[in-house]
Amino acid sequence: MDAGDWDRVDAGLLWDIFGIHSQIGALLRSEYGGLKGYEIAMLLMLCTSKEPPSIGAIAEALGVTSQYASSVSTSLVERGYAEFNWGESDRRCKLVHLTDCGRSVCRERFLEPGGADGPFSLRYSENDLDALSALRRQVGKAAEAFGA
Repeated sequence: MDAGDWDRVDAGLLWDIFGIHSQIGALLRSEYGGLKGYEIAMLLMLCTSKEPPSIGAIAEALGVTSQYASSVSTSLVERGYAEFNWGESDRRCKLVHLTDCGRSVCRERFLEPGGADGPFSLRYSENDLDALSALRRQVGKAAEAFGA
Protein backbone atom coordinates (compact mmCIF):
# COMPACT_ATOMS: atom_id res chain seq x y z
CA MET A 1 0.00 0.00 0.00
CA ASP A 2 1.48 3.36 -0.96
CA ALA A 3 0.92 6.84 0.47
CA GLY A 4 -1.91 7.48 -2.02
CA ASP A 5 -3.95 4.74 -0.36
CA TRP A 6 -3.72 6.18 3.15
CA ASP A 7 -7.13 7.81 2.79
CA ARG A 8 -8.59 4.32 2.93
CA VAL A 9 -7.81 4.14 6.65
CA ASP A 10 -10.64 5.64 8.71
CA ALA A 11 -9.12 8.66 10.49
CA GLY A 12 -11.44 8.38 13.51
CA LEU A 13 -10.58 4.72 13.95
CA LEU A 14 -6.89 5.46 13.53
CA TRP A 15 -7.14 8.12 16.25
CA ASP A 16 -8.89 5.59 18.52
CA ILE A 17 -6.08 3.09 17.84
CA PHE A 18 -3.50 5.70 18.86
CA GLY A 19 -5.56 6.32 22.01
CA ILE A 20 -5.58 2.60 22.83
CA HIS A 21 -1.83 2.50 22.22
CA SER A 22 -1.35 5.38 24.64
CA GLN A 23 -3.47 3.65 27.29
CA ILE A 24 -1.57 0.39 26.83
CA GLY A 25 1.68 2.31 27.20
CA ALA A 26 0.43 3.82 30.46
CA LEU A 27 -0.61 0.36 31.66
CA LEU A 28 2.81 -1.10 30.81
CA ARG A 29 4.52 1.70 32.75
CA SER A 30 2.27 1.30 35.80
CA GLU A 31 2.45 -1.09 38.73
CA TYR A 32 -0.13 -3.55 40.01
CA GLY A 33 0.25 -5.72 43.09
CA GLY A 34 4.00 -5.23 43.24
CA LEU A 35 4.55 -6.06 39.57
CA LYS A 36 5.34 -3.53 36.88
CA GLY A 37 3.35 -3.57 33.66
CA TYR A 38 6.07 -5.12 31.50
CA GLU A 39 6.68 -7.76 34.18
CA ILE A 40 2.97 -8.62 34.05
CA ALA A 41 3.07 -8.75 30.26
CA MET A 42 6.12 -11.01 30.31
CA LEU A 43 4.61 -13.32 32.94
CA LEU A 44 1.46 -13.56 30.84
CA MET A 45 3.54 -14.39 27.78
CA LEU A 46 5.53 -17.02 29.68
CA CYS A 47 2.46 -18.69 31.17
CA THR A 48 0.71 -18.91 27.79
CA SER A 49 3.72 -19.92 25.65
CA LYS A 50 3.99 -23.54 24.61
CA GLU A 51 7.79 -23.32 24.53
CA PRO A 52 10.08 -21.09 26.61
CA PRO A 53 10.69 -17.95 24.53
CA SER A 54 14.07 -16.39 23.88
CA ILE A 55 14.89 -12.86 24.97
CA GLY A 56 14.66 -11.82 21.31
CA ALA A 57 11.18 -13.35 20.93
CA ILE A 58 10.03 -11.61 24.11
CA ALA A 59 11.42 -8.29 22.89
CA GLU A 60 9.63 -8.64 19.57
CA ALA A 61 6.32 -9.64 21.17
CA LEU A 62 6.40 -6.76 23.66
CA GLY A 63 7.75 -4.20 21.19
CA VAL A 64 10.84 -3.37 23.24
CA THR A 65 14.57 -3.72 22.72
CA SER A 66 16.37 -6.96 23.57
CA GLN A 67 18.25 -5.10 26.29
CA TYR A 68 14.99 -4.00 27.93
CA ALA A 69 13.46 -7.48 27.61
CA SER A 70 16.60 -8.88 29.25
CA SER A 71 16.32 -6.33 32.07
CA VAL A 72 12.66 -7.18 32.73
CA SER A 73 13.34 -10.92 32.61
CA THR A 74 16.29 -10.46 34.99
CA SER A 75 13.89 -8.74 37.40
CA LEU A 76 11.57 -11.78 37.21
CA VAL A 77 14.54 -14.11 37.78
CA GLU A 78 15.63 -12.10 40.83
CA ARG A 79 12.09 -12.40 42.26
CA GLY A 80 12.13 -16.16 41.69
CA TYR A 81 9.37 -16.14 39.04
CA ALA A 82 11.58 -17.18 36.12
CA GLU A 83 14.96 -18.66 35.32
CA PHE A 84 17.33 -18.53 32.38
CA ASN A 85 18.46 -21.55 30.41
CA TRP A 86 20.47 -21.77 27.22
CA GLY A 87 19.04 -23.06 23.94
CA GLU A 88 19.95 -26.63 23.08
CA SER A 89 20.70 -25.98 19.42
CA ASP A 90 22.25 -22.52 19.96
CA ARG A 91 24.07 -21.97 23.23
CA ARG A 92 24.05 -18.20 22.63
CA CYS A 93 20.24 -18.15 22.81
CA LYS A 94 19.00 -17.32 26.31
CA LEU A 95 15.56 -18.84 27.03
CA VAL A 96 13.25 -17.75 29.83
CA HIS A 97 11.38 -20.43 31.81
CA LEU A 98 8.76 -20.01 34.51
CA THR A 99 9.66 -21.42 37.91
CA ASP A 100 7.09 -23.11 40.17
CA CYS A 101 6.71 -19.77 41.95
CA GLY A 102 6.12 -18.03 38.60
CA ARG A 103 3.50 -20.62 37.61
CA SER A 104 1.79 -20.08 40.95
CA VAL A 105 1.68 -16.31 40.38
CA CYS A 106 0.27 -16.90 36.89
CA ARG A 107 -2.45 -19.19 38.24
CA GLU A 108 -3.35 -16.65 40.92
CA ARG A 109 -3.31 -13.58 38.70
CA PHE A 110 -4.14 -14.67 35.18
CA LEU A 111 -6.10 -17.88 34.92
CA GLU A 112 -8.73 -17.11 37.55
CA PRO A 113 -9.81 -20.67 38.46
CA GLY A 114 -13.48 -21.12 39.36
CA GLY A 115 -14.74 -18.60 36.81
CA ALA A 116 -13.80 -15.47 38.74
CA ASP A 117 -13.73 -12.27 36.72
CA GLY A 118 -10.56 -10.66 38.03
CA PRO A 119 -8.54 -7.95 36.32
CA PHE A 120 -6.51 -10.47 34.32
CA SER A 121 -9.24 -12.97 33.51
CA LEU A 122 -8.72 -14.71 30.19
CA ARG A 123 -12.47 -15.03 29.64
CA TYR A 124 -14.07 -13.26 26.70
CA SER A 125 -17.63 -13.15 25.42
CA GLU A 126 -18.34 -13.88 21.75
CA ASN A 127 -18.98 -10.15 21.22
CA ASP A 128 -15.61 -9.32 22.82
CA LEU A 129 -13.84 -11.72 20.47
CA ASP A 130 -15.63 -10.29 17.42
CA ALA A 131 -14.75 -6.74 18.44
CA LEU A 132 -11.14 -7.72 19.12
CA SER A 133 -10.87 -9.42 15.71
CA ALA A 134 -12.28 -6.33 13.98
CA LEU A 135 -9.86 -4.09 15.88
CA ARG A 136 -6.90 -6.33 14.96
CA ARG A 137 -7.89 -6.15 11.28
CA GLN A 138 -8.09 -2.35 11.44
CA VAL A 139 -4.77 -2.07 13.26
CA GLY A 140 -3.22 -4.31 10.60
CA LYS A 141 -4.71 -2.15 7.86
CA ALA A 142 -3.39 1.02 9.49
CA ALA A 143 0.04 -0.52 10.05
CA GLU A 144 0.19 -1.60 6.42
CA ALA A 145 -0.80 1.89 5.27
CA PHE A 146 2.07 3.39 7.26
CA GLY A 147 4.57 0.80 6.09
CA ALA A 148 4.93 -1.00 9.42
